Amino acid sequence: MTFSEWKALSPEERIRIRKTWKPYEAGYWHALNAEAVEHFKREHDGDPKIVKVLGGTFHGGRLIIGVRKNVRWQEHLPLPEDYYGFDIVQLGD
Repeated sequence: MTFSEWKALSPEERIRIRKTWKPYEAGYWHALNAEAVEHFKREHDGDPKIVKVLGGTFHGGRLIIGVRKNVRWQEHLPLPEDYYGFDIVQLGD
């Protein structure tokens, strides 16, 4: 599945499919996560409070988009909680 196909799904369909993923194993979901990271980077390019955007597997086997920020760790940037089904996790610098 391509990221374009993934984006075209309804949120409910993405949730249903995501439940079948095994984030600690190889699978197409890692490529989707990498593409989501690249799209998110382009959309937020130029935000001086964002130092780095990365993807990967987070606690509990969630595929995330990690946003490293250059503000105090407890300060949250006005970002969505998820991006096409990938949780956004704000990380201190």
